[in-house]
Amino acid sequence: MIEALLVPKQEIFYLDETANCQDAVRLLEEHSQRNVPVLDTSSNLYRGNIYRYHIYKHKFHHPDANLADLSVTHFLKNTTKTVHINETIYHLLFKIKDLPYIAVLDEGNAFMGVIYHDSMTHFMQQASNIQDTGYILAIKSDDYATDVIKISRIIRRYCDILAVNTLAENDYWEQPAVLFSLPSYLELPQINRMKELLNRRRYTYEIYEI
Repeated sequence: MIEALLVPKQEIFYLDETANCQDAVRLLEEHSQRNVPVLDTSSNLYRGNIYRYHIYKHKFHHPDANLADLSVTHFLKNTTKTVHINETIYHLLFKIKDLPYIAVLDEGNAFMGVIYHDSMTHFMQQASNIQDTGYILAIKSDDYATDVIKISRIIRRYCDILAVNTLAENDYWEQPAVLFSLPSYLELPQINRMKELLNRRRYTYEIYEI
């Protein structure tokens, strides 16, 4: 799964650890990049990322600094933010977080390329059928297994179910819930009849239009 999202290193811009910050700025500006990976001289080992922001911040605070004298290794970030090619999509989801991309390593820790955050987001949108979703039915649930079966029977009377997700209780969500993605063709009379059945069975829920 991860391999399908991988952009191999032959198709991306990167620097080796002997480059200086002037080299980095030139590459970042010429190709409108926010950051690029830094590899060792063999182009096999991932050293980290260098961000344009950190170079400019240093230059702002040290206007007399010569960027050609500064090694890119001085500004390395995300040195441990990696994912291995044999890890699952769930590992990728929780590791990439707010990174613009994440470095992908093979089983021997050699750098293979990157997975961009936008690619991950696009994958999640497709996997969740967001493009066809018109509504999200969020139902509070203390018994996922039973409620998913019972509520699915109600929903299928009126429409298809595009996706089902569960939410555990957390700092932002007071009670465990089941989220049903419902299609955009669902009409108000169908929604109202669905609500009647859910109310009759005393479910606590919200319906959000996408």
